[in-house]
Amino acid sequence: MKPARIQARKKEIRQYEEGVILSNVQTGYDRKIVLQEINLTVRMGGFLCLLGPNGSGKSTLLKTIIKYLPVSAGRITLLGNDLSSLTPKDIARRVGVVPQKLDTRFELTVRELVMLGRYPHLRPLSFGDAEDGRIVEESMAAVDILHLGDRLITEISGGELQRAIVAQALTQTPQILILDEPTTHLDISHQIALCELLLKLNQEKGLTIIAALHDLNLAARYCQEVVLLKDGKVFAAGLTDEVLSEALLEEVYGVRVRKERDPFTGKPYFTYYTKNNLCSPPAEYEYS
Repeated sequence: MKPARIQARKKEIRQYEEGVILSNVQTGYDRKIVLQEINLTVRMGGFLCLLGPNGSGKSTLLKTIIKYLPVSAGRITLLGNDLSSLTPKDIARRVGVVPQKLDTRFELTVRELVMLGRYPHLRPLSFGDAEDGRIVEESMAAVDILHLGDRLITEISGGELQRAIVAQALTQTPQILILDEPTTHLDISHQIALCELLLKLNQEKGLTIIAALHDLNLAARYCQEVVLLKDGKVFAAGLTDEVLSEALLEEVYGVRVRKERDPFTGKPYFTYYTKNNLCSPPAEYEYS
């Protein structure tokens, strides 16, 4: 093999292993700096969770990765490309996004909502062809909403709508799926169902997932890696079981934490309470 071909192959491997690289990134809103000195690598094929208190920068970090917010310092590489060189359509062909909120005032059917995900791939004035229709059907089938195709999005449940939004992101045929607090407005059953779906997409389709969550136990059960944010900086990052320690969580969240093992999954399980909680823990749980 010629050297040039070897280098090309190495580049392909490197791009596959490192989906997103943030180097000394700083960003924020207007003149307010929210994130600073962010150094982070998201490997392809992984399931990574962003955790941290309100205002720590989770949503800001996700918006920065998709160029919704400009970088004021540092550099971001997305699938081997400098983010600054990519257009919004370029990014949308590579990254699917499930936002924290979606405007549901428009009377779209579920199928019409999902079809909107094909926009980055369509030619001007095009409404899609048979191939686009096939991708929409496959995406809806993947999240089990084919039977909802003709229903209006104003008439379905919150869990069903969340699946439709995930299907819309899948129709972009992305390599990376970003979700901003996707379980916040869901009941326990739908939270678990959504996380099971994401894990299935990650394991069976190799989809790289980056999700901002608030629930430590969901993150511990489903995510392979965790990034803990505090005050706009990466406080800790690594394998989930290693990062989610009692000491680190107490320092980040300012609460007392007890880490145990879920008897059903074997994954970490957390109980937490404020240091002056009126519901005092048993004496044997007290820390010295």
